[in-house]
Amino acid sequence: MFDRRHVPSLDGANEWLNTEPLSHVGLRGHVVLVDFWTLTRINWLRTEPYVRAWSQVYQEHALVVIGVHTPEFSFEHEIERVRLATKDRGIDYPVAVDNDCALSGVPCGRSGSAQGRDCSARAFTSELAGHPETRVDQLLQVNTGLDA
Repeated sequence: MFDRRHVPSLDGANEWLNTEPLSHVGLRGHVVLVDFWTLTRINWLRTEPYVRAWSQVYQEHALVVIGVHTPEFSFEHEIERVRLATKDRGIDYPVAVDNDCALSGVPCGRSGSAQGRDCSARAFTSELAGHPETRVDQLLQVNTGLDA
């Protein structure tokens, strides 16, 4: 059902917002959605409210959302701007600041299993048709055996 590949490593983040640094070991037992974004990408601005809502709704069902801010323009390297954007938008899930592009990925969405595998690299991109909540439910059921 899902194409399984390794989730990108979280090592190499310049800074973490809303959390201490996260690792694969600390995420075992959870389904992980990694959302790569930049401050000015319209696709992120459109999808972020949904990602934030999934983080809140599915948190008690073993879903962990991690935002990875990978700057596109020079002003987006300013960590204080990223911090302000997360505060202004009410983002309370962990955000890795990736100013050096050390984390694997481009601004898109990824979801991963508790075993550190990427379950559906395109499941949460802005091009997704249908109901993404169904994908979250499927991932939770397949990877943790939980009913969401």
